[in-house]
Formats: sequence, C-alpha cells, structure tokens
Amino acid sequence: MTPRRLLVAGAAVTMALIVAACAPITVTSFTERGVQINAYRTFAWDRMDTSVPGEPRLDNNTMFHEYLRHAIERQLVSRGYEPTLIQPDVLVHYHASARQKIYTSGEQRTAERCQDCGVEVYDEGTLLVDLTDARTGALVWRGMAESNLAGVINDQARMEQTIERTVERMFGRLPRRS
Repeated sequence: MTPRRLLVAGAAVTMALIVAACAPITVTSFTERGVQINAYRTFAWDRMDTSVPGEPRLDNNTMFHEYLRHAIERQLVSRGYEPTLIQPDVLVHYHASARQKIYTSGEQRTAERCQDCGVEVYDEGTLLVDLTDARTGALVWRGMAESNLAGVINDQARMEQTIERTVERMFGRLPRRS
C-alpha cells in the first residue's frame, strides 16, 4: 500500500472509531403520575434479581457492575439524593442487557434481489434503572437508555465512557431534590 492509501485507510478507521464512540443514546424516563420524586431524600440498593437472564458478557463482568453502580450513585448524589443503609426513601434497581441486531441499508429491492444492500450486525444495549418507594414497593421513576455497543463490551475504557455518558443523560431527566 502506498503511504497515501495508508493515510486514507487510517483516517477511515479513526473516523469509524469516533463515530462508534459517539453512538447515539436514546434515553426515556417515566415518573409515576402524582409522585413528587424530588420529595424523596435517601436511597439504597435493592437486592438484585439474578433469575432474570441478561447478557452473559455483562452479567459475568464484575467491573461492569461495579462501575455502573458507582456511576448511578454519583448521579443520584449530584442531584441531591443521599445514600443510606437505614430506612431509605427509595430503592435503586437496574437491569442491563444486550442483543444482536441487524441493520440493512439500501432498501431498494426488486423481486428477490436487493441492489446496493449492506448488512451490519451490531450489539444494542439497554439499561433500565428503577427507583421504587421503599415503604410501598411502588415504582416512582424509571429511566431507560439504548445504544449501539459496537466495540464496547470487550474494551473496558470504552465501556466506562459509554456508562458515564449513558447514566449522565438518563439521570439528567430525574428531578433534582428541592
């Protein structure tokens, strides 16, 4: 390969990595009608339900879970909520999963053939965080985020960056304590 082609190929790979690192994150949230979420003051972790299957690459990654828990705690604290082990107001629970998706480009199909089609297989991750009233068990707030996990699951640094961006965007929808 000529130096010019190497430079062009290197630039293309770099752009692909940048695009993957900045993959869009779709965030939604839900607050139960009539609940003043910012009236709650303290939080604690709910016990994790290990019977719900998730993504084995995430379920068995203790660094992923520790980093995610710390990111969630940092966001709750930054919004005025206080961690406690004694009589919390809300319990925090999360579920993370990933599944393979297929994207087909070039949707112009004629009979049995697709012209200019491209197929991309990628992992899409979903993070769901629930805050439930510790006394009643009622759901008071839910945040959900979805993002392309291209190259994230097997790269700890990129996983941490993705967790930070995702949790920050998700908790940006949680009202601050008054």
